[in-house]
Amino acid sequence: MSIFASLTFWVTFGIALAVLLPVLVLHERSKRNRPRQRLGVQPNEQARLIVTDIGRDGPFNKVTHAYHVTTDPQEFADIFVPSGKKE
Repeated sequence: MSIFASLTFWVTFGIALAVLLPVLVLHERSKRNRPRQRLGVQPNEQARLIVTDIGRDGPFNKVTHAYHVTTDPQEFADIFVPSGKKE
């Protein structure tokens, strides 16, 4: 007797399909309705804090660095202008 002729196979397949199909539909809907990240930032927004952990420098000394990175495009561009060329 083939597995596809078995009533147990079709009942199990139907239950799995009845459970997985709504879960898949809900997942796809939630991805579509998720809030999007803004592409730009407003001028004078607060700087972001980035903390990096570069590991250990000995048995008890953990080495970390913290950076404040501005999100203002004009202020960010001014960082790359040499100090002698600023107006």
